[in-house]
Amino acid sequence: MKRQGFIKGSAILLAMVLITKILGLLYKIPLTNLLGGTGMGYFASAFSVFTPVFAIVVSGIPSTMARLTAENYALERFSNMRHTKRTAFFLFTIISAAAAAVMILTSDFLSRNVVGEPSTKYALMCVAPSIIFCTIMSVERGYCEGLQNMIPTAVSEVIETLFKLILGLGFAYGLMYHISDIYDKTGMIFGTAYENSRQAASAALPFIAAAAILGSSIASAIACLYILISGKIKGDSVTKQMLQRDTITDPTGATAKKLVVCCLPIALISVLNNVLFSFHAYNALFSCGCKASIVEKILIVDYLRLDEATLEISMYLAGCLWCLCTFLYSPCTALILSCCEEGNKSEK
Repeated sequence: MKRQGFIKGSAILLAMVLITKILGLLYKIPLTNLLGGTGMGYFASAFSVFTPVFAIVVSGIPSTMARLTAENYALERFSNMRHTKRTAFFLFTIISAAAAAVMILTSDFLSRNVVGEPSTKYALMCVAPSIIFCTIMSVERGYCEGLQNMIPTAVSEVIETLFKLILGLGFAYGLMYHISDIYDKTGMIFGTAYENSRQAASAALPFIAAAAILGSSIASAIACLYILISGKIKGDSVTKQMLQRDTITDPTGATAKKLVVCCLPIALISVLNNVLFSFHAYNALFSCGCKASIVEKILIVDYLRLDEATLEISMYLAGCLWCLCTFLYSPCTALILSCCEEGNKSEK
């Protein structure tokens, strides 16, 4: 595994951000044109439920893994470094699998009582498995970043975004043409007859939105497979001699507790940041005449009491802030890890 310095690592991550933003733009514009306001309402409302769950389960993992890995590496506790990685894989995979299972099993309840639109249950069921793949990727990405190797993170992000573009749009357009062909032949969609093509097209939107999200979940699985295979082939540059220097590892329970304690504050902050996502979900839902979810209504209508103009300005400023934070995250991560390692070495 090849390590990079601060400048090179930052450059790699900044290039990754630029590429993924361009690919994301190429994905979102055609998808919006395909789904329209109503379809994007289904798409956004599913993510309004998924995003807080994702934030709680996944958001704290990369930073925590990077910090603990850099700390163990600087202290030359290589056995404990690998032990921490194994513990994180086991712990967070179980948590993410449980979260995904709960989302799938309660998708009907969530779509009816939280989102307020029963048809979004298909999108919720399709997006739930991506929690598992993103969790596994986050552990591996954080481990590599802690070793000052930013390439696996950058490449896996690009692969995930690229396949999201290909599979998300491919599944959505493929299902749209398939449904259109079935309706032309039978006048029905999934066993239900419709009087005209307009009604049929409207009824197909929840399924097309779910197909696009399914493509995104499969893209996450492909990126996860890549980073696992890449890590297995290239390794972490830790030799047998390095492992034999210090064979003592922390107890598994203590390691798991440390992982949770480190992740929790980041997860809570991420959940608060994701309140901003409610602005976008709210706008998408109301633009197509859908009923707002209970959460969005409390946050935006009953509590914040924003009029339409203020809401638009808030969304614009939130978008600018999000772009700024995304752009600054990469160099800041590399700088913090570099300083952390130097500090630990000086303490020794």
